[in-house]
Amino acid sequence: MVCFSPLLPNFVKLITMAANSPSLPRIAITNGDPRGVGLELVIRALSAAPASAHWTIVAPPALLEQNLRRIPGKCPKILAFSDANRSKSGVSLLSVAQEIKIPPDDSWDEQTSAQVALSSLNTAVDYTYNGDFDAVVTAPVAKSTIRKILHHFTGQTGYIAERCGIPSATMLFWRPELSLALVTQHLPLSAVSSALTVQLIEETTQALCQMLQTLGKESPRLAILALNPHAGEEGSLGVEEREIISPAIAILQSKGVNVSGPFPADSFLARLKPGDYDGITAMYHDQGLIFFKRLGPSVNLTWGLPFVRTSPDHGPAFELAGSGSADPTSTKMALQLAVQLVSLKRGRK
Repeated sequence: MVCFSPLLPNFVKLITMAANSPSLPRIAITNGDPRGVGLELVIRALSAAPASAHWTIVAPPALLEQNLRRIPGKCPKILAFSDANRSKSGVSLLSVAQEIKIPPDDSWDEQTSAQVALSSLNTAVDYTYNGDFDAVVTAPVAKSTIRKILHHFTGQTGYIAERCGIPSATMLFWRPELSLALVTQHLPLSAVSSALTVQLIEETTQALCQMLQTLGKESPRLAILALNPHAGEEGSLGVEEREIISPAIAILQSKGVNVSGPFPADSFLARLKPGDYDGITAMYHDQGLIFFKRLGPSVNLTWGLPFVRTSPDHGPAFELAGSGSADPTSTKMALQLAVQLVSLKRGRK
């Protein structure tokens, strides 16, 4: 197995792992940005999590304690990280960032926050890549903060793919009724057109199809959105539909994918009714997500990695941290979907 050279100084205490995998799914959970709601929501979600997995929070103990103090009422019992504990349902803590001085509540600066967020993420990804966990659930981070110490960082999806040596991975969003794929992810709108290729649209839509098939949709009905208004109006408003998107759709159809389009995004999304389609491929971030987030909580997942990765569909929400008003629904869904995908993956072996 490959063992990564960490991109930051190694703050992780090495722990000896047993050779045999336990029967329960083993899920690593990152702490996200320490100033946000991520770890708080993880603790609340784990309080009601099903006993179908062993959950390992990857975080500094002091940060975990800060978040536990924020939460009134029942909290999960958290055990020390060990092979014996990981063989049964429950929650454990894998300590990271031991060389970083953890500040008191409400005293986090951006650099310390970014270092702790990356330490947790790097550890969770490296351990999972090496087979010590089956999946990673990532709490939200602040991309702009991390970019101040890691300038090429564009988001956790691309960063995890890079860390795993994967050229690219697909950003998907799942809800039981409808799922979404993004052809381009965190790009300026001015860069979207030049980033689109027939291959990229095909691969993105294939990933969406595979995810839905994995979750039980034998022949999912898929729609692909146009890039330009009115789907380009036969080239007068843009040629991407004619030269890139339609050829990709033709290739997908020749491979048996049940897909149609390209549809003008405004009229298609305005008229879309429940049950019309199982999944939609959007050309860029806001084209798909402005509509999709109005449907309610969903799960962000990365397709194409050697392991399962899910995440809640929102950011760190600094203004809600400690208030008790942040909604844990998306975090609960991310935990549940991770277990489901791990179980389905094991069943195919």
